[in-house]
Amino acid sequence: MGWSKEFAGNALMGPILYFLNMVFILSVTFYIGEYFIGVISLSIFSGLIILTILKVRHALSISAK
Repeated sequence: MGWSKEFAGNALMGPILYFLNMVFILSVTFYIGEYFIGVISLSIFSGLIILTILKVRHALSISAK
């Protein structure tokens, strides 16, 4: 028993939409010249994306075994 590939892909739709939204928000923030807010948001966002990538890589390595 376990997750099929269809359900695993659906489970990643929420984080993908969140990260696409954050990319848009960061691009607008830097475009309007709010560099301080942009740098702080970028540091928070980069931490979240690193944690997400590590979590997905760990899940993929477990399912490959």
